[in-house]
Amino acid sequence: MKKLLQKTTAVLVSAALAVTCALPAFAEQPTEGVTKDENVFLILNPDGSVSEQIVSDWLHSDTGFDAAADRSTLSGITNLKSDVLPAQDGENLTWTTEDNDIYYQGTTTQTPPVTVDITYTLDGRSITADALAGKSGHLVMRLALTNNEGQEMEIAGSRRKVYTPFFTVAAATLPTGSYTNIAAQHGTVQTDAKTQLVCFLAMPGMAETFGGLLPEALSGLEDYMLDELVIEADVKDCTPPAFMLAAATSMDQLTSELDIPDLSGQMSQLEDATAQLQSGAATLHEATGTLQSKMDEFAASYATFDTGLDNALSGAQQVQSGAQNLLDGAKSLDNGTQQLADGTQQLNSGAQQLAGRLNGTLVPALEGAAAQQAALQQQMDALADQLGHVQLPDVDALKKQLGAGVGQVFDGAAQGAAKAAAQSVGDAVKSGALLAADAAVAQAAPAAAQGVASKAAQDVSSALAAALQPYVDSGKMTSDEMNAVIAEAAGAAQGAAAKVDAAGMVQGAVDKAVTGNVTVDADAAAGQIVAAMAPEKEAAVNQVTAALNGLDTAALKAMLLQFQQLSGDAQTMMGSVKSLTDALYNADAPSDQNTVVGAAGALAAGAQSAQDGASSLRDGAAQLTAGAAQLSNGASSLSAGLTQLSGASKTVRDAIGQFRTGAGSLNDGAAQLQDGLDTYASQAIGKLTELAGSADTSALQDVLKALETRAQSYTSYTGSADGVRANVKFVMKTAGLPEEETTSSSDTEDSEAAPQDKTPDASFWDRVKNLFS
Repeated sequence: MKKLLQKTTAVLVSAALAVTCALPAFAEQPTEGVTKDENVFLILNPDGSVSEQIVSDWLHSDTGFDAAADRSTLSGITNLKSDVLPAQDGENLTWTTEDNDIYYQGTTTQTPPVTVDITYTLDGRSITADALAGKSGHLVMRLALTNNEGQEMEIAGSRRKVYTPFFTVAAATLPTGSYTNIAAQHGTVQTDAKTQLVCFLAMPGMAETFGGLLPEALSGLEDYMLDELVIEADVKDCTPPAFMLAAATSMDQLTSELDIPDLSGQMSQLEDATAQLQSGAATLHEATGTLQSKMDEFAASYATFDTGLDNALSGAQQVQSGAQNLLDGAKSLDNGTQQLADGTQQLNSGAQQLAGRLNGTLVPALEGAAAQQAALQQQMDALADQLGHVQLPDVDALKKQLGAGVGQVFDGAAQGAAKAAAQSVGDAVKSGALLAADAAVAQAAPAAAQGVASKAAQDVSSALAAALQPYVDSGKMTSDEMNAVIAEAAGAAQGAAAKVDAAGMVQGAVDKAVTGNVTVDADAAAGQIVAAMAPEKEAAVNQVTAALNGLDTAALKAMLLQFQQLSGDAQTMMGSVKSLTDALYNADAPSDQNTVVGAAGALAAGAQSAQDGASSLRDGAAQLTAGAAQLSNGASSLSAGLTQLSGASKTVRDAIGQFRTGAGSLNDGAAQLQDGLDTYASQAIGKLTELAGSADTSALQDVLKALETRAQSYTSYTGSADGVRANVKFVMKTAGLPEEETTSSSDTEDSEAAPQDKTPDASFWDRVKNLFS
């Protein structure tokens, strides 16, 4: 029983230490699909209360995540390794990514399954951790663990509170210079040059769960079913301690070691099994003898295999060399096809530009030239026809006709200009006379308005005489015209005196007098001007007719003859131009390849086909190069693998020799096993039968089953989707724990990528393990 207790203790320690592993063997769960590994990091205040909870989740799927369901109550979810974020509907998350692993983190404020209350007493008085700094005396530290995952259940006919099993490792680091005489009941103390480590293994809530059920043979387990951990020490210039706790559920190993069957009902089965073991040991002894004899044959066969493996390695090396040559050739072909593709691209570009320019510039020009050529031909034909009917005139008769025409034109122009000038002068005189009359009326207006007729008539007469006299002096108006205006104006002023609108009546009479008496005969004035210009007319006629004195009609006849000859040459030239146009472009069949334009279009189409073909060839060469590269890499991997296999084969060959030697030792051990089983059958069975008769283990079996069920069901702290293999671990530390002894929450981002590196400093955990070795 002592060995059973020791073995059970080792199992519990291993289970508790497993919280730092990336994929611990927790509860039995589905083996396919998505796995979820959850790590909960709790930063504690010195009194054990939770300051911060940071949760890191690792989702893994061999096939990636296509709208994969997840569940989490975390706040502030961030992806630690990529920009992918889930679609979120409350606590339900949906992940979509081609990655096989998703690492995300968040925070929570929910109550952890295991909590701790840390109190300090210095010399019998309570004290806080902050107040401990620098103090001296006898210090007692108590860690009260609480399992928050308990439930009332029916166990063997009575109610019992069963807690989810959390295996908890608690450790305190105490500086050597400050702490002496350390005592830790149920714990172990280990010291190095700088730090003393106090470590406990506890199962909070299990004392209540198993209360009164453990048989005396297993009562030693109660030393590990702790709910309170106590550390005592003498301190000098105290440095407050730092604590770290790790907790996780695991029932696989516990139930296998603490399986308490109904011994009284199964002893006969045990006796039968013992007999079968004895028979099996005899068979094993015989089989090991046969194994020893067959090892020589196996060693010889394996030597043949090893030689064949060396031959395969040689062949793989040749394949690797050939694959490299193929890759070099494929690269050369790839480069050549690239140059060909570039050349065809340039050819295609040039051909397209040529065809574009011909169709965009030459063809419209040729079409326009054809139209102009036809129009020119018609014009030349019409002009030739007209020139054929031309008769050169008589120069003397032409002079007379021209002189008469020039005279008529001169008389008409002079007559019109003179008349216009006379009319303009007359209009100006009338305008000036009217302005002068307006001023005179304004001067006489006061007298007319006062009814002084003689005064009004006198004022109008004197004002008009003064205003119109300059026109008389310049010849623009006659004295008779001026006197007639003055007489009518004076009479109007005298008759309008004392009337309401005297000024207006005088004004109207004056304007009418000016308009009616001041007249201009434009035709008479124009006749006088034209008669005065007779010398200029004669000079103009002589000047125009003098230009005909040197006219030689013979030269014109010669010019007509030359034009007829030129017309014939133009007909020949236009025929040649048409031939050239037909060679350049066929308007009825633009794609005619016998023309320059049609040939250029065919060249452009061919160049495009050549470029397409070169591109296809380039793609094929690139695929060949990629395939050759893969073949070369595969051949290299094959060669490297066979090299490793060949070396390993030599190791196996040597191991076979050692195994041949071991087979003999195995045969001897089988004989000893057979003897031992005979002794066990004769001595141990009787003692077990005695124990079975006195033990009632039904309630203990029910509790163990309930614990197993609760451990298997507690797979996540913040949630997981149905069908996901999940597990959860908790790591707690008080603020201020030295960085070299643990992993802070800020390290989780990098550690998740390499789970095997997530354990704290190796020296720390090695010391924990050594405490229970």
